[in-house]
Amino acid sequence: VTVNPKPIGNITANLPEVCVYDVASVSFAATTGTAPYNVVLVVTKPGGGTDTVRQTINSNGPANIQVIAAESITGNYSIKLFQLTDNNGCITNNVLPAVNILVKPRPVLVLSASPASVCNGNSSTLTASGADTYDWSPAATLSAAMGSPVTATPISTTTYSVRGTLNGCFKDSSLTVTVIPGAVIADAGPDQALCNLTTATLAGNAASANATGLWRQVSGPAATITNPSQNNSSVTALAPGRTYIFEWKITGQAPCPPTTSNVIIDVFSPIINTIKNDTIICNGQTAVIYTNNLSGGNSDSIAAVYTYEWESSPFGQNNWTTITGETNETLSQTPTTSTCYRRKVKTNGQCEIASSAVCVTVNPTISNNIISTTQERCVDVPVNSLTGALPTGGDGNYVYSWETSADSIAWTDIANTQNYQPPTYNTAGTHFFRRNVTSGNCTDVSNVIKVIVHPNSKAIFTATDTEDCADFDLNTVINVTHLPDSNGTYSWYADNNFIGSNNTGTFAGYTMTVPGDTVDIKLVTASQFGCKPDSMQVQFVTIRTSVATFIKDTTGGCGPLTVNFTNTSSIINNTIQFFWDFGNGQTSAAAQPAPITFVQSPDYRDTTYQVTLKAYNGCDTTVWRDSIKIRSNPKARFGVDTASICSNTPIIITNNSLGVPNTYYWDFGNGDTDTTFSNGSFSYTYNIGNVVDTFPIRLIAENECTRDTQIINVRVAPNIIRPQVTVSGSELFGCTPHIVSF
Repeated sequence: VTVNPKPIGNITANLPEVCVYDVASVSFAATTGTAPYNVVLVVTKPGGGTDTVRQTINSNGPANIQVIAAESITGNYSIKLFQLTDNNGCITNNVLPAVNILVKPRPVLVLSASPASVCNGNSSTLTASGADTYDWSPAATLSAAMGSPVTATPISTTTYSVRGTLNGCFKDSSLTVTVIPGAVIADAGPDQALCNLTTATLAGNAASANATGLWRQVSGPAATITNPSQNNSSVTALAPGRTYIFEWKITGQAPCPPTTSNVIIDVFSPIINTIKNDTIICNGQTAVIYTNNLSGGNSDSIAAVYTYEWESSPFGQNNWTTITGETNETLSQTPTTSTCYRRKVKTNGQCEIASSAVCVTVNPTISNNIISTTQERCVDVPVNSLTGALPTGGDGNYVYSWETSADSIAWTDIANTQNYQPPTYNTAGTHFFRRNVTSGNCTDVSNVIKVIVHPNSKAIFTATDTEDCADFDLNTVINVTHLPDSNGTYSWYADNNFIGSNNTGTFAGYTMTVPGDTVDIKLVTASQFGCKPDSMQVQFVTIRTSVATFIKDTTGGCGPLTVNFTNTSSIINNTIQFFWDFGNGQTSAAAQPAPITFVQSPDYRDTTYQVTLKAYNGCDTTVWRDSIKIRSNPKARFGVDTASICSNTPIIITNNSLGVPNTYYWDFGNGDTDTTFSNGSFSYTYNIGNVVDTFPIRLIAENECTRDTQIINVRVAPNIIRPQVTVSGSELFGCTPHIVSF
């Protein structure tokens, strides 16, 4: 019998919201079951009506199932997986949860054009409502392609399309703007910028047929328009530095109004362009040429915006060439020969003027500023004098300045002579020196030399521990301070015996194998630069072993017994730890323990207590063992095979006394006594007359510690019964079966 599981599946909305013109679908997927699947969906529509969707799915999915057709009513739909049947015929009903899909409506667009008809060159305002966003076309004659309202300025009658979008759904619509033909639109021509001129030519467009044009001055100081009705009339009496506005109006046919256009004419004031100054530099230095005065080239409405071009000419010539890349107000140059410079200034890309020339005189550079020489010295050894060569160049008059530094970065003045004598240094280090030379406008810095002062050799090592157990490996405790700038070699000695050397500062190695040993480790360092050597030494010790022993004032006895122990170990001080174990549960860590009491065994047996002393010196442990024997008290204990017997019948007595070896004293209660020395069994016979009697048997067990007694009473009866049996002589023998009468 094959039991198949019920199919398990689910549906999910591909999109939780769709527009009315779209189809909606869900995605089906099965996690349990065998394909193909028969899927039954129930779609609950807005208003409560339902549709049933059936579809066969040939796989476990995911697979799409259309549940809402395009142009369905808008609102919320609920889709439920009502029934799922797999290929095995197994069915699952009412699979939860249901899936919700919202069908959204198109927006309702309301469009208007105000006005709907315009004259040539005029505009209409296009307004749309009913949506969130609006996309317009054609966009060429619109102020914006998106939004509402927008301004349309068509040149002919134009139908504009708009797509309105609300909540992700759109609707397309359109409206038309009608253009009424009229006169050509007035165009006063491009704005003009004049460089310090008093006359300009206007450049308006020509009026169309059946239309007229007229110029008038709108702003600026009074000027003269030569022919106001002529589109390209001249204007005179313009003032430098002022701004003028002229209007060109074209009047055409009714009902369209005339159109106007303005032109701005800026008359720039004269440019003043001067630079400074003549200067003298040293070859290789940089000369900077600044502005002396720069003004003009502006009007009432346009501020001066300057652009620059620099030119150069050899000194004493008038052969000007442009300096490539130099377009700033200030010029920085490093000429190798005397050179003259001038600056051309242009304002607002229109007016240009060249400055007067500024000349730079170049002197030869200082050379042969050489000092010598680098030296190496040990501390407290005098340094040779530093010598400097006689320089050349400049104006021939030289000023010296010696400087020193510890890092060749930060320098300090020390002397102003041609040569310099350094001091004798008592600390190690590197000292840098250089010489500055000034002559006229020229300066020069010499080469840098060093005086290297080496330290004397220094022997430094430390030990984390100088006393330890054997085997004491000194490699584990010696740390050497390696000073490569001071030390060339490291030589090691143990009790003045050479054990090794190196140049790395590593300990040569030494192990102390004998306890209680002492060794002096010495380090001798030598300088690699021939400076003074150094040495140091440290003493190391291995810890002595304490041999544990003790004595006692007795070897044993009867308990309870108090024993005094005396520690006789080879070393007894606070560096040695002692551990006593007296075998009776008592311990001690004292060097000399208090008296110890030993008790006898509760089981009446002799007890031997093992006493142990351990001595620990931090390295190893020695052990001494001895014992104390405690005798047991005697315990009288015996038994009889019967407590009631007949006269002349033996009784078996068994001695089970404890605390052996003992002496045993017997009293049988009838005047008989005996003494024995061992345990075991024996027999005893009572002889009495014709009267029953009771006899106490007494046992006394005794040893060197104490004695103990036990008594057992035995009843003894007279032996007066005589057994008698009579058998007929004829029955004394016979064949089986044989019957006998007694």
